[in-house]
Amino acid sequence: MAESIIEIKNVTKMYGSTRGIVDITLDVPKGSIFGFLGPNGAGKTTTISMLVDLIKPTKGKISIFGLDSEADSYKIRQKMGFLGSDMALDGTLTGWQQVEYFGHLRGSFDKPYISELAKKLDCDLTRKIKTLSRGNRQKVGLITALMHKPELLVFDEPTSGLDPLVQDEFNQIIFEHKNQVKQYLFRRTF
Repeated sequence: MAESIIEIKNVTKMYGSTRGIVDITLDVPKGSIFGFLGPNGAGKTTTISMLVDLIKPTKGKISIFGLDSEADSYKIRQKMGFLGSDMALDGTLTGWQQVEYFGHLRGSFDKPYISELAKKLDCDLTRKIKTLSRGNRQKVGLITALMHKPELLVFDEPTSGLDPLVQDEFNQIIFEHKNQVKQYLFRRTF
């Protein structure tokens, strides 16, 4: 059996008396691309939010890279790229400024690689975020998630707002990246 990169064991998340998710168990093998599918309200975003330690499980345990998702959150985040379904960007900044900001937070900023991603995604990083369409803001978010070549990518609806040609390019980027680091999780609602 392949080593698990993500292990979710008997996890429940309640919002007061409202169910988020109940008693899920899931193993994502190292080296896989894992699509998390389901209808609206099934708990996909809740699960992803717990994976990236934005919210805490009510009960159960989550391990990533063999580390506890709560106790070792900082170590995990250093090796993870994340794009939420509703990423907030600063509208007053240009795409480059936004990417630089996240790069400085991470401690790395590889301009040639970022330029390569921007070219592949047809993303103009010189424009202010507030002037960009939803799809172009999504491209900036994808670049920030990928720019440090993380070992694990966690996406919540990464192609939302992208045209079909850019979606195809995104898929190619992911497969190229997989050949380098081999660990992914993303969610897509159909």
